[in-house]
Amino acid sequence: MQSLWHTAVLMIRFTSVTILLHLLQILLWAAFYRLRCFRSWESCFYFSATSYSTVGYGDIVLPPVWRLLGPVEAIMGVLMCGISVSALFAIATRLIGNETQLGRSPIAADTENSAGSGQASSISIRQKDPQLA
Repeated sequence: MQSLWHTAVLMIRFTSVTILLHLLQILLWAAFYRLRCFRSWESCFYFSATSYSTVGYGDIVLPPVWRLLGPVEAIMGVLMCGISVSALFAIATRLIGNETQLGRSPIAADTENSAGSGQASSISIRQKDPQLA
């Protein structure tokens, strides 16, 4: 049970750091837009967030000289989100692989702990009755 919680905490920490890094990149783009394109920080952050997330409402547009930066930021946002998801998947795969190398499954360890404490688990019920699977 402890290893399952440890794995969950690591995944939550990594996801939180990744989201903060994405926000930092959005802020860096917004700072550039503030220096070169728009007058208010609100407009800069809004345009940067919509471009980075590829929503791109189109209600705020860049000046003609800088108009290609919107698509560049959108491509960067897609690539960075893809890299983040692949890193998250790689970490999850590694953590689950470490659990199985130690000879215990995180799910099986969880069901053993809950069965030992008198709590019924849907996983342990499915294992006992093949008709429920």
